[in-house]
Amino acid sequence: MSTRINFDDLLAGTIVTDQYEPRGIIIERAQIIRDPYTPSPGNALYATEFSGPIEFPKAVLSFRFVSPNHSYIAVSPGTHFNVGGAATLTAYDTHGNALGSTYIDIPKGSHYAFGEFFSPAGAVIASFKVSGYRGDFDGIDNLIFDDTTVPQTPDFHLIYTGAEILRVSKTTTAQATVNVIRIHGSTGGISLTASSVPTGVVISSLTPNPVVASSFSLRVTASRDAIPAQNRQLVLTATPLVPSAGLVSHTITLLVTILDPYDVQIVGIEVTQGIQVFDLPEKPDPLSTAPVRYNGVRLAAGSRTIVRVFCSLRTPPRSTDLPRYSCYLHGSRNGATLPGGPISPQGAVSVAIERGGNNVSVAMRSDPGSGAVFQLPPEWTQGTITLRAEVQPDIGFGPELDNFDSVSQNDTFVLTDIAFTRTRDVRVAAIKLSISSINGGEVRDPGDVLEDCRNLLPIADNQFAVSLMATISIDHIFNQNTESCGFLGLSTCSLDSSSRAALVTDYLRDFVDDSGYIDTTGGRLIVGIYAAAAGERIRGLTSTECTGPFWDCDSLTVAIFRDSDRPLTSAAHEIGHMLGRKHASGTGGAKNPEDWPPDQQGFIQGVGVDRRTMRVLYPRDSTPFFDFMSYGGQAGGGDLDHWVSVRGWQATLSRLSASSALTPTTSPLGPKTEFPTVVENLADVTGVVVHAVVITEGGIKITKVAPVSGRKPLEGKPSAYHIIVQDRDSNTLYTSSPILVRNDVNMAGYIINLEAVIAVSNWPKVGAVEIHKADTPVARRVRAGIPPTLHDVLVKPDSAEKPSNWTVRWQANHPEGFPLTVKLDYSNDGGNHWVPRYFGPNNDTATLPNSYFSIATQNKGRIRVRISDGFDQVSAVSTGFDAPGSGPTVRIFSPQCCETFRTGCIIYLHGAAFDDSQEPITGQSLVWFLGEKQIGTSNTASVAIKAAGRQDIRLQATDSHSRTVSQSVEITVSL
Repeated sequence: MSTRINFDDLLAGTIVTDQYEPRGIIIERAQIIRDPYTPSPGNALYATEFSGPIEFPKAVLSFRFVSPNHSYIAVSPGTHFNVGGAATLTAYDTHGNALGSTYIDIPKGSHYAFGEFFSPAGAVIASFKVSGYRGDFDGIDNLIFDDTTVPQTPDFHLIYTGAEILRVSKTTTAQATVNVIRIHGSTGGISLTASSVPTGVVISSLTPNPVVASSFSLRVTASRDAIPAQNRQLVLTATPLVPSAGLVSHTITLLVTILDPYDVQIVGIEVTQGIQVFDLPEKPDPLSTAPVRYNGVRLAAGSRTIVRVFCSLRTPPRSTDLPRYSCYLHGSRNGATLPGGPISPQGAVSVAIERGGNNVSVAMRSDPGSGAVFQLPPEWTQGTITLRAEVQPDIGFGPELDNFDSVSQNDTFVLTDIAFTRTRDVRVAAIKLSISSINGGEVRDPGDVLEDCRNLLPIADNQFAVSLMATISIDHIFNQNTESCGFLGLSTCSLDSSSRAALVTDYLRDFVDDSGYIDTTGGRLIVGIYAAAAGERIRGLTSTECTGPFWDCDSLTVAIFRDSDRPLTSAAHEIGHMLGRKHASGTGGAKNPEDWPPDQQGFIQGVGVDRRTMRVLYPRDSTPFFDFMSYGGQAGGGDLDHWVSVRGWQATLSRLSASSALTPTTSPLGPKTEFPTVVENLADVTGVVVHAVVITEGGIKITKVAPVSGRKPLEGKPSAYHIIVQDRDSNTLYTSSPILVRNDVNMAGYIINLEAVIAVSNWPKVGAVEIHKADTPVARRVRAGIPPTLHDVLVKPDSAEKPSNWTVRWQANHPEGFPLTVKLDYSNDGGNHWVPRYFGPNNDTATLPNSYFSIATQNKGRIRVRISDGFDQVSAVSTGFDAPGSGPTVRIFSPQCCETFRTGCIIYLHGAAFDDSQEPITGQSLVWFLGEKQIGTSNTASVAIKAAGRQDIRLQATDSHSRTVSQSVEITVSL
């Protein structure tokens, strides 16, 4: 017998305390509420008492029995929301000790749920509480408890509180412990039997049987030929053997699932910095746990490194969905665990449906979303490391799985001997080639222009620096269709895009070879950048006298290229030439090509991965990809069908490695560059430098004659050309064989630049320079009788505090009307050191950006103007001035704005900064922040973010004057 109270006998709004005392229960203050969702329509008993913190209050209903000798209670807790809820029913003895509790879950979509509690053997219930967080629990309906006023017969109940579902397979056993709750003095044996056993389920044991204590255990497994099935019922019946145990049988139903076996395996690991070979290393046997050696391209130490772990479905489940998977990557070096591991992938793990396949298929490799993608922390990209990948079902979310991975041996993959090669710095000094009629003479930022090139260079991320050093005006070359050439310039040579380019490269070499860039053994790459809108009037070109990298050449190597549209086939292409690369095959009519077996087309012959976007370049017959040094494919439009090849990557890394002939600098990006002064005292002249361009056969233009001091003679091998230095009476003083500088262009033959430095002992005596081909004079430049004049150098900013531009004015002329060129240099230390900033035809004025004026105080700022008539040079220096300079320029390469990452994955941080002298800011002066928290220093770092949501990553640079500038990007971190 039991007592049932449904609270429908009181009016809504009634405060309830002792109204139900005659029925054996006292309630410690609650209220009757009309509730349309109650199990017994009408009223519910709502809590009016709350406990806990104000932010998370708990609703509590407290009850006390009039006679403290009960053994059973049941309630139906509820909430007025339909999103589900929960409550806890807790029973206490006469001393206030908790006897136990029942957690009652209110399913989503329901308002009420039923729960009950049986007292342990020998214990009685004196009071109880029903509680739950506000919003999850409001009150109860249908209070039920045993009626102790009538005699009770011995009885028992079966309670199971373990896993909701017993999951078994032929290799997996499940166990359930069922509690026997004896009430009303029940004692004696109870017999156990099983019925409705699902097909394929095997009962291993049911003990003890009969049960005389308070519990028994069931162990079940699956037969070898069991068919997967979900949530099948298994019924256990408990029958009393003696009246003292009870008079009726009781049953309990358990749910059993026969797990669905499958096999997910890791079939390969790709480690890439942009290009990798087709064939990835494989296990000798799919079930082998033995490590596999890395067999791919050489890798650059300190360079952003992507790892792709490929997983396939070796055996699919028969009737269930494959679960979500997690993948982790462990790293070690010399047996020691690498810091920060194991690391998590960038996004979700994708398992390829490659049934029975034991290697990485084309479909997997060409899919950027296949497998798991990791970015290695910078600390992992040094020395020789081992990577171990492991894959496993993600059981951290959702219900337990109804299937299982039946083979564990192939859930890991170990890749050893992944070696990273130390490399040297690559510093690029960019010169803006200004064409006033295009974009107002402006070009894109050199860092942006060379971003795709940087992405494909095999060097450390903190060893590449691009700085804008100066401006050269090339209007006079760009706008010309003919050029005076030949003996005394009396002939006329037609100009095309290649010959204009050759003249520009010669102009570029003229500017830099007397401004501190003459060291060819390890200096900067000198490049000129012009606006792509120049179209076909000018072309990209590398001007070099040797076939190897620029540091192997006897004279300066320079290159020019466009600022957009062709980031690989123009910018990266010319940088490739400067680093010693030839054209990738002769396809497209390329001259001086590299042999390219077996295709002879310049194909990349591997698989490309853009580390920035995870674009995968997998070549197919219908979509080939070409090395950016090839003339194959379609140039322009972003160069989408060009990339770096396996052969090109390997060759460049060999040249840039620390073990190459060019010794790397001891610290990233080395010391600051010092610029020597030009010849100020004619008594110091030790030689004359001569440049010329062979525009057409027989058409030669002398482009530079200038005195030099301290330069070693520069002479080439004997050729058809030789240079003669004469006195003012045309008598031969000196003869030299010039170096032949070839301009590598796609045309019949090459346009040749000639260059020589000839030792002279008496510069004032020099009167002319002639170039002979064989014994025939083909070009001549005569020295004027009077040098040019120069005076009144004025410098003015457009704002005293925050200038954008500076205007420089001077007055120069030549008594004999010779055309003049001007070079402007800047000093911020009173003239002790000079930096070249401008070169062009003389107009007595020039406008320079504030970025060319590093901070100068105490009137130590100076502008030096150098005027040349093509033979003699005069210079003048401005009065001193202050320049405010500017704070650091900061750029973040990775991560990029608005990227999305998974919580816990490694986010690779890469940035760069320059001070107002265009020198790199590195080390502790570069600090990374996540919000306001410091997370790293220097150009590269990494961070794993565990909090989901939008996050702000900031790079802060501080220069030597304590000026601080930051740049930030916003990313999204998702679960």
